[in-house]
Amino acid sequence: MSQTCNQEQKRPVMKRVCGIIGDEQPEVDSCNPGLWLDKFAMPGEQKKQHEEIKHVCLLNDNVKKEGFALLVDARSNRETTFGKNALKFTAQTTGSFTLHLARALALENAGICLHPVYGFAYIPGTAIKGMAHAFACGVWLPTQSNKQEAWDKVCKVFGWAPSPWLNELVKDLKKKCDCDIAVREGASVGDIIFHDAWPVEWPGLICDIANNHHQKYYSGEDNMPPGDWENPKPVYFLAVKPETEFDFALSLNSIAAIKHAQATDDDITDLLKLAGQWLLGVLEHRGAGAKTNSGYGRFELVEKSEEDKTLKAESKRIWDKAIREGNFCEETFTLELVTPAFLAGANQEKEDCHLRPATLRGHLRWWWRTMYAGHLDIATLKELEDAIWGNTKNSGIVNITLTCLNKKQPVQFNKRQNSGYYFIAYGMDENASDNKPKRYFLSPEASWELLIQTNSRVFEWELLIQTNSRVFDGYVISKEAAMEQAKMALFLLCRHGGVGAKCRKGFGSLAMPVKVQHFNAQECIKQSKNFLNVIQRFNKKQNCCEQIYDLGVAIEKEYQIKSNNGIDVVMELFGKAYKEFAKEQKGNPHLAVLGAPRKVTSVTPNERLASIIHFHFDKLRNEEYVLRVTAFPSASKNFNVAESKKFIEELDNSLKAKIIDEKGG
Repeated sequence: MSQTCNQEQKRPVMKRVCGIIGDEQPEVDSCNPGLWLDKFAMPGEQKKQHEEIKHVCLLNDNVKKEGFALLVDARSNRETTFGKNALKFTAQTTGSFTLHLARALALENAGICLHPVYGFAYIPGTAIKGMAHAFACGVWLPTQSNKQEAWDKVCKVFGWAPSPWLNELVKDLKKKCDCDIAVREGASVGDIIFHDAWPVEWPGLICDIANNHHQKYYSGEDNMPPGDWENPKPVYFLAVKPETEFDFALSLNSIAAIKHAQATDDDITDLLKLAGQWLLGVLEHRGAGAKTNSGYGRFELVEKSEEDKTLKAESKRIWDKAIREGNFCEETFTLELVTPAFLAGANQEKEDCHLRPATLRGHLRWWWRTMYAGHLDIATLKELEDAIWGNTKNSGIVNITLTCLNKKQPVQFNKRQNSGYYFIAYGMDENASDNKPKRYFLSPEASWELLIQTNSRVFEWELLIQTNSRVFDGYVISKEAAMEQAKMALFLLCRHGGVGAKCRKGFGSLAMPVKVQHFNAQECIKQSKNFLNVIQRFNKKQNCCEQIYDLGVAIEKEYQIKSNNGIDVVMELFGKAYKEFAKEQKGNPHLAVLGAPRKVTSVTPNERLASIIHFHFDKLRNEEYVLRVTAFPSASKNFNVAESKKFIEELDNSLKAKIIDEKGG
């Protein structure tokens, strides 16, 4: 007995990680970034999370310098596992790419898939197989004439087994395709192996950001409207840098390989090629990983051979057929900056001064909401918004991608003391004591190609009827109707708004794309009403909230200005007039209409209130510009409609007089 006790006493005691390294993290410059992310990263508020993620990026950069030889050796050994009949290709990310954000981790939604041994970012074969399967079922299968035969091919590639998930998938496909496909009996593994996708070179990591501007509204808290008095909640996460190349590989499983070797089975070869087309299709046309609706995870094939060109052509043919005959619609638009744009990501530095698809999508979503705010109550408005643009549980039916056409080098903003230009750009030239660096901006004429994709989908809404019992109703939003919704939002953004910081003061104004020039505000209101009438479930409500922006009550003014010296002079003229008006209104509590926090008595301390007035610049012809002012008098939390309207009219009279006087006529 005593001997047993002595043996137990000699056993090593397991210690917690913090007991070994201490309460503080070890200060190291070289460590597997995945090990640090999983074991050493300390949770906390988003400011703390930002620091942790930046440290993971730094570690990744340090390992990248030393780990290239290791990656080359590992890649060489890996190639021998594919077999001689493997289908291989290389694809490059066109923008940021992230996946496994919700992986169990100490940090909030900040995970990323890092190799458990080497530490570089990679794409697991399970994820690749899943996205290819989704493309095959959602894009390819609905366009095939013989649905059962097509379904059999899907099953042979990916395998099948009795499960609730498979039964739900077949049920959903029957509804979408209007066919009678059947679940195969028994179970079988797929003929195709989807290998992990490894980077060609050690990939760089960046700290990215998602900003929730209306947290209470999206969470459904207290039926809160999406007003601009909430403080945005940033969430920092990890992403792979753009222009990172990954190698993808598909091969036959052992049984299929034997069949192919013995009988030279052309069907198996065709299945391998078809699986490759599905995989490339989802990478190039739908995106991989997380946040694909916001432009993340798009890839482009790196063509190295004739086989690659054939693969791309066949994959494109599948997608084009889905556009013509399936549930998808897409259009491209050219966006061009008219005024400088203060753009930024998580770090607000030179390298992240570019227009992010997520930023643009957020602006489109905001302007889309203005079309419906006067017709729906808060709960119903959120319900319809989720249906179109998505939420944390379900993806929306609008997908956007941005491709830079005309790269402009970011320029650091310099203070112009006592100038009108500096006044409207206040805050972009912070003091060093605030630990906030000067912001960077993109110059006018920077341009992008915007690709908007939409798809048809059946949505079910929970209805509260007069009997207080809950029932469900469904409606199919067609791909064409969804595209019209997105195009109207784009029109409103390019006529009244802008992108980036200080966009309500005229910065980040975009020229109107040709394809949406036929819209006007009245047409948007009419189309939104028609859309609601078609759905029927979304009828006009009696308790619409006057605290959010409503296009139906917006006040629009225009001022034409000529300048031989470009947009900067025009903005200086406007800024000077705006500054003089603000100075004249000093002490007026209604000054908060122009934005808060300000030292005015009507705004509570530390409360945020964005301006209810949007200034937008557009170039008409030659040296002639138009300053467009759009005001939403019903949007103020602190003032009633009548007070807001009166203040807006005073601003209009002041700007009109000052700008005309400055022009000399």
